[in-house]
Amino acid sequence: MAAFFLTVNIKIFLRARETIDIFSFVSYAELVFWKPEILSGLQTCNHTFWQFLPKKSQYKVQTAGTRKMEGTALSGSFSSEYAAVFFADAGREGTYSGRRVRNQHGNENQEGEVHTMDSKEAKKRMMEGRIYPPGDEEIMAEQVVCMQKLWEYNQIQPKDMDKRFEKLQDMFAEIGEGSYIEPPLHANFGGKHVHFGKNVYANYNLTMVDDTYIYVGDNTMIGPNVTIATAGHPIDPALRDVQAQFNMEVHIGRNVWLGGGCVLLPGVSIGDNTVIGAGSIVTKDIPANVVAYGNPCRVIREIGEHDRKYYYRDRKVDVEVRDGQLESLTSETET
Repeated sequence: MAAFFLTVNIKIFLRARETIDIFSFVSYAELVFWKPEILSGLQTCNHTFWQFLPKKSQYKVQTAGTRKMEGTALSGSFSSEYAAVFFADAGREGTYSGRRVRNQHGNENQEGEVHTMDSKEAKKRMMEGRIYPPGDEEIMAEQVVCMQKLWEYNQIQPKDMDKRFEKLQDMFAEIGEGSYIEPPLHANFGGKHVHFGKNVYANYNLTMVDDTYIYVGDNTMIGPNVTIATAGHPIDPALRDVQAQFNMEVHIGRNVWLGGGCVLLPGVSIGDNTVIGAGSIVTKDIPANVVAYGNPCRVIREIGEHDRKYYYRDRKVDVEVRDGQLESLTSETET
């Protein structure tokens, strides 16, 4: 059977409406007769979709040298600052040299060499704070397993407290004795990348975007409707158009109190004993032993002598801690 070639001419629009012509040569005989499943379509950055063969086939495209939509049908690469795609049989993973690409102003972009990002590299990038494709096939398969465990946790009845903790031990990377989370809990990976210390308490509707590590110290309290996010997306529209993502660890010290409705953004750290006021948006690190709140969250004052005397406005503290227990400083008759 003689092989002949199919030429594909596609226009992709990126950034400041730059138009790029893409030429790809693939063996039509190989595609249609030898492996009819490998070519179903291509989704470009402007979301136009070309249908070629059965829809069950998948595709893979790498953009800006950093992002690939995972599948089995096509392997391609975007070279230099803009784009160039050169397709090949997906079974032949390899490196493709970038060709000459011009934008609408006639400026030629630098040639480069890129490679198809496999699942091993995508998962490594995911945990290193580098740009990666969150839709990678193996990453998604792991996430489904985690989400199933999360669903099961949220169905456990309140009377079965021991079962709840056992399930959290199975779900989380680490969770210390005495820790408890009120269902419903929401987490992208069901706590797989979350490390809780001892006696951590989280109220209803805790949301953790735990695509990478979250660390929470002993005796920390988390109010209702708190969001702790590790995932971000590049500002560059071309990268966001293909759902490119990066993740940054979040660190929360011991004995921290996060008020209801707080949002912690990727990469932030909060020091020991600090209080974050309700509704705060934490965009940068907050030191230890302070009261901080606002949008964006900022340090208001240090925790000091006044806080040891008054617990709420003009109400005086009338208890003390002895051997880890609260003891009253006044008798029943005095109150």
